[in-house]
Amino acid sequence: MIGVKRNGYRGDGAGFSWPAAAGGGIGVVKDVFGPRPFSPHIATVGYDYDFHRGIDIAMTQGDPLYSPISGAVIRRHYSHFGFQEAAHLSEFTLTAQGAGLSVALGTNALTMTAARVGVQTFPTVSHYAAATERVDPIAADWVIECKLSATPSTVGAIGIGIFNAAKTEYLALEYDGTTFTIRAAGSNVQALNDTTYSVASKTWLRIAYTKTADTVAYQHSTDGATFTTLATCAAGRTFATLGAAMIPSLTWRSGDTNATPYTVSVVQFNWLDESQTIGRFGNWLMIGNASGKIVLVHFQSLAVALGSFVSASQPLGKSGLTGFDARSGRILAEHCHVEWIGNNGYAYSNDDPINPLAPGRIPRANVSNNVAVSRTTQNDPDTVDSWKLTITVTRADQDFDLNTVTLTGNLATRTVNLNTRAGLNVDNDIPKQAGVYIVPSLFDQSSASYVVAVYFNKTVVGSTFTSYVVSDTAGTTLASE
Repeated sequence: MIGVKRNGYRGDGAGFSWPAAAGGGIGVVKDVFGPRPFSPHIATVGYDYDFHRGIDIAMTQGDPLYSPISGAVIRRHYSHFGFQEAAHLSEFTLTAQGAGLSVALGTNALTMTAARVGVQTFPTVSHYAAATERVDPIAADWVIECKLSATPSTVGAIGIGIFNAAKTEYLALEYDGTTFTIRAAGSNVQALNDTTYSVASKTWLRIAYTKTADTVAYQHSTDGATFTTLATCAAGRTFATLGAAMIPSLTWRSGDTNATPYTVSVVQFNWLDESQTIGRFGNWLMIGNASGKIVLVHFQSLAVALGSFVSASQPLGKSGLTGFDARSGRILAEHCHVEWIGNNGYAYSNDDPINPLAPGRIPRANVSNNVAVSRTTQNDPDTVDSWKLTITVTRADQDFDLNTVTLTGNLATRTVNLNTRAGLNVDNDIPKQAGVYIVPSLFDQSSASYVVAVYFNKTVVGSTFTSYVVSDTAGTTLASE
């Protein structure tokens, strides 16, 4: 299947469209589907590879992103919230237990207005809470933070927090322009409840949990980059009583009895929950149809509504920023991450993606004879004597025409499928399965080829080599011996 240019982006007769305009290095694949080097994993799991669920397509900040397929927007997810779009308001719900709270979106900030009804104690205050998103308080590191347009007045306080549905257990940090107040209920965190700190003229509030230390830190900042810690509290693992579905929220607390309403403006309200893969994504969309679904990740802004129908090649929003941005997630270089999943459903973490570059999906050039294989005897990374196949895939347009790798020895045959996450290994995350160890090369949009080494354990397949076959998704043999 050969992709063709159409209206500045790629498409084909099957209704698929390349999600990025081409030109100047934009729109090319910069990272491929499958196992890849990922050094941050070394400290946590002991190896430096992970499985990339999709492909990364080079972008620049603010570039339009187009829908690769026609279908319904079955998920529109704001992992991190800013308030640059009116659509964000639909992602929250008001719970006004303390005073009648109203919320409006201005040009650059969210304004929260409520009557001043006397000093209140969390959680009996007004909340503006995430309608569907949740934070898991102990599974992994997480951060919840907010940026104010200006320091608040002492007649009221703005706060951030997480709480359970009953609001019997919570963590919150309030600020009235001169004083920070910690509110906490539940196990060990209760010790800091009602603790105050005199600090003036701050515009950032943050609560951060670190799993390795099992501590919660309450912090403030003037620039959103350098944070000062007010206090820390050991969660003591009994923090688990808070449950796995804590609700992130902005809160408004009255500080006096004057009936005149008081307004606080919030520029940004963000959270990052590392227990969810989706926590790194920023704004993202899931589009489904009868054939499956596409996931597109790292938007700076979204332009389509949940439940709306989009056509192939329709603009969906704009691409995000490098680094950590509240809207576009964690990005080392500007790109759009694209996944293709064969089943059409809402779930994400339980899905098994398929290589979007495989024939019949996102358009690409299907070029044969672009795979070279060398066979040697070498120890795998676990120092086990193995047959090593070094597979070099020469780049041709968007093509990385590689699917299954099979080796047969005198004892057994082993096959690894590089085009499906489920077919790679038992738990979908590590680069090895019974008798097979996969080591990919570094790759980006300037690389002329992609190299992956596949080790076949001799104690499993046998010490006598018989044959190997490398095939594409159509079953065509690309290399054999």
